[in-house]
Amino acid sequence: MSCNVAHESFEDEDVAELLNRNFIAIKLDREERPDVDMVYMAVCRRLTGSGGWPLSIFMTNEGNPYIATPLAGFASEIGLDSAKFENLLNNARSKLFDIRRKRIHPLKDDKILTSWNGLMIAALAKGYQALGDQEYIRAAGKAADFILKNLRTKDGKLLHRYRHGDAAYSGFLDDYAFLVWGLIELHEATFEVSYLEEAIALNRAMLDMFWDEQNGGLYFSGAELSPQQGVVISSCRARCGQTRGAGPFCGKHAPKRWTSHGICV
Repeated sequence: MSCNVAHESFEDEDVAELLNRNFIAIKLDREERPDVDMVYMAVCRRLTGSGGWPLSIFMTNEGNPYIATPLAGFASEIGLDSAKFENLLNNARSKLFDIRRKRIHPLKDDKILTSWNGLMIAALAKGYQALGDQEYIRAAGKAADFILKNLRTKDGKLLHRYRHGDAAYSGFLDDYAFLVWGLIELHEATFEVSYLEEAIALNRAMLDMFWDEQNGGLYFSGAELSPQQGVVISSCRARCGQTRGAGPFCGKHAPKRWTSHGICV
């Protein structure tokens, strides 16, 4: 396993004594040996129904696993009382924080992506429809209005990212598909016609820019690139099979139903 909490815990003398008294302990760095980690993570999922790291596997002398548990469930399995284990974790966190404070802080990723905002808008709009929380629909509308105002070219095409007042890079397929989806969900939640009109316009632009007339399917990057430069999404399932709003080309994977405008409603 590769985890500071795990390193601190297994270097604790009480834990080490308990493990060495009852087991032959082998510590694995999952980043160095992902092949081995893959095997025992599959074991964990089979035994517990879920997975996660750090992971402890207990095996018989013959190498047959019989207990799989992440570090949070490790204490009870080996007999540590909860208070001692909590103290162990707090000590590890404190040491880790002290070390981190001495390092150069990583840059904060504060860019705004059109595609991710489209997904968020859809989720908030659906959340409002389910729960009636006005804060959800206000946030969805605010995000949609921001994207439509700040991440567009003069001719109405989408841009990919916004940061510190600068919007840049031509929008990709998922920028269009996810934002169209978000706008449709927002229209369904508010009955605001302008969101539906924007969705229709963006969907038409998406088809013009990304549809491969020769082979079918959609390019991930725009039509201004040659087929050699663009990446063709040959599998409908890769995009519009999992994403509503990506165009009426998906056969059995087509989501919901399609209007004459070619958008999903």
